[in-house]
Amino acid sequence: MPNDFMGNPLPPVQLPGMPPGWHPPLVPPGSTGGVQLPAEYQAIIDALNAQAAAGSTPAFNTTSAGIAQQAADDRALATLQAQLGSEEGAREFERQKELQRMQQAYEAEQKKAQMLQERQSEFANLIGKGDSVRAVLLGLGIGGNLNPGAGRYEGLPALEGAGEFQQKTQQALSGLQQQATGAPANVTIGDQGVSGLGSVEQFARASQRGGEGVNQLLTSAFGVGNQGLGGGVSQEEYQRRIQDVTPTGILR
Repeated sequence: MPNDFMGNPLPPVQLPGMPPGWHPPLVPPGSTGGVQLPAEYQAIIDALNAQAAAGSTPAFNTTSAGIAQQAADDRALATLQAQLGSEEGAREFERQKELQRMQQAYEAEQKKAQMLQERQSEFANLIGKGDSVRAVLLGLGIGGNLNPGAGRYEGLPALEGAGEFQQKTQQALSGLQQQATGAPANVTIGDQGVSGLGSVEQFARASQRGGEGVNQLLTSAFGVGNQGLGGGVSQEEYQRRIQDVTPTGILR
């Protein structure tokens, strides 16, 4: 009875088509030892050998083709990530621009509200001093350099109540003009200043009889004057010209 490579006796194996007591010869692995095996056994051996060979095939990612494919995949991934990063950067840029625009709009509104408040305070102050014509120009935002310092309010809307105050001031001046000349009058206040107002001398009697309120209104009107007619006169000039046509004392 043959022994195996360790010296142990091999048990008898009865295979179909083989004589009793037949033992396969001991051959190195992968060799048939020159023995012609039946076709069905040879097919089994061939299948086992093919399976073993397949098991020893290297992984695809370790081959040249696999390495090249992995490199291509990495480049595609990097391109996608760069594209996504660029799009996100563009969105963030636009978002920052919108935030900046909103901040600027807010600051502009805050500045506008502050300027309106300052102009409202100055408007009330001019009325309180009796400088009614300059108050009208300031409140309406007209007159340009006829009202020193008002240029900083350029572009702001008219103050609430300024239009109504303009009408009252024009009516008061028209009434004084009509008393001075005895003819219908229509004095207006606009971009050019005061229009339709006569000379200072015509108002000497009104100045003497009208009291402080009338004199303040006339001083304001003649102080602004009309740009097309050479502008206004100072308070001192106004008083001097009134005195020049007043004989003595109070006109009756």
